[in-house]
Amino acid sequence: MISVENLSKTFSGTRALNDLSLEIEKGEMVALIGASGSGKSTLIRHMSGLVEGDPDSGSLILGGHLIQRRGVVSKRIREIRSGIGVVFQGFNLVGRLSVETNVTLGALGRAPLWRALLARFDGKERELALLSMEKVGILETAGRKAHTLSVGQRQRAAIARALTQKADIILADEPIASLDPESARNVMEILHKLNREDGLTVVVSLHQVDYAIRYCPRTIALNAGTICFDGPSVKLTPALLREIYGGNANELLGIEHVTEKRERAEQRVPRFEETPAHFAAAAL
Repeated sequence: MISVENLSKTFSGTRALNDLSLEIEKGEMVALIGASGSGKSTLIRHMSGLVEGDPDSGSLILGGHLIQRRGVVSKRIREIRSGIGVVFQGFNLVGRLSVETNVTLGALGRAPLWRALLARFDGKERELALLSMEKVGILETAGRKAHTLSVGQRQRAAIARALTQKADIILADEPIASLDPESARNVMEILHKLNREDGLTVVVSLHQVDYAIRYCPRTIALNAGTICFDGPSVKLTPALLREIYGGNANELLGIEHVTEKRERAEQRVPRFEETPAHFAAAAL
């Protein structure tokens, strides 16, 4: 379902991804773990076609469709992206719109251009949005403005939007980073259920390894843009993580000083962005 071959990405002379290759089969639920700056989010943004690799880089294929090759994103990326649900850490909801409208935006990739520009939806699209909201447990919030939701509800709305896309693949970039433990468990349970019952391929980047072990049979661990572990999540022992990451292993094991945790939480407080670029990212 996902094939990455010799993918590299350089930012200001630093390799964020370094000749990275991996394969993910249809129906897998895979965790991407790594300390801050390991390349997790960069890889997911490449998979979704939001970022291009280096000119001398390899290729990336999702669902049989070429996303990019040698640093050139496919001209069909908008069409291809309609089958890829991306769940962002910051939710990418439009706060002034209703939750139902935000979720229905997932259908824009299948709509004719004129309807997409006007954000007009037919009855079937709205019905699908409501079903998606019911599936993730937020149907009762349909008429509320998105900015009134709790952070956990906002993330569930983002997942419902991906379901409204009729996505076969869900790429979740740090979906629980801003959530309290209970909300984090709820979101991971939803992703796990969609994988197990609906057969969706799910790739989720995580900071703490305990969630990977509990919900994802397979984990890919990144360090400095390279894969340093790819295998069963249950093999990710504290000793192995410390061997790979050294002192940074504490971040993955959830062993952080209280002050550090507070600073990380403050940095991750999501804000609603209503610029055209963020609106497009949320819709498409």
